[in-house]
Amino acid sequence: MVVAVIVLLLGFVASGCALPTGDVTDPSLCASGMFGADPRHSGSHEGPGIREEARVKWSLRDAFPKSTMPNSTSPAAFSGGVVYFATGTIGEEGTMHAVDARTARELWSFPRASLQSGPAVAGELVYFGGLDGSFHAVRKDSGEEAWSFRAAGTVRTSPAVSGGIVYFTSGRDGYLYALDAVSGKQVWKYRYQGSAAAPAVDGDTVYLGTGRQVFDTASRGELVALDARTGRRKWQVAREREFVTAPAVA
Repeated sequence: MVVAVIVLLLGFVASGCALPTGDVTDPSLCASGMFGADPRHSGSHEGPGIREEARVKWSLRDAFPKSTMPNSTSPAAFSGGVVYFATGTIGEEGTMHAVDARTARELWSFPRASLQSGPAVAGELVYFGGLDGSFHAVRKDSGEEAWSFRAAGTVRTSPAVSGGIVYFTSGRDGYLYALDAVSGKQVWKYRYQGSAAAPAVDGDTVYLGTGRQVFDTASRGELVALDARTGRRKWQVAREREFVTAPAVA
């Protein structure tokens, strides 16, 4: 059985911010980080990084359900003194958690179908998807659902958010979706072949790496650049192997 532990490492330098406790004496709690470094998935971490020896501040075990099935957890996101992450059992119900980074106190939880998508935090919302094809935007201060969207396939990868649009891939139906980040309405969707990693956004361009098996032996992949507003393909680069990791832009 897989046992996951959430570990908080401190030592970042940032400007003051509003924390859940109102305490701004520890500037490290004002840093942010998530899958792909930021909501755009740029892969570029700003600031000086860790200035002291990494150490365990606290860990959580009670957040994980008691089950005979293996436990799973998503990549965590850290923003404004709060850690966001999903836990669950494979193939069963999962829960998105918001935990105070200083005290490890749970601020809210959001139970839904099995979750593996790492959350993205942008503005006042937290975005994530489920294995049942559901995609959610919840308010980061309360955990209240702002809107939801249903894709035809599973949502395993972390979404990217930029320019008022949230982008995510959906397995089996093979689409990259672009939704209005505030309303959840579909702006466009792009059909790809095979599977896809998480997208990354830079300016007016969305980058997506894809891949598919050919006759169960060889594989093919593409790196695709799409117009962020329309989904129109700008260019693509093919290769003999699939792209299995998310692109980084900096």
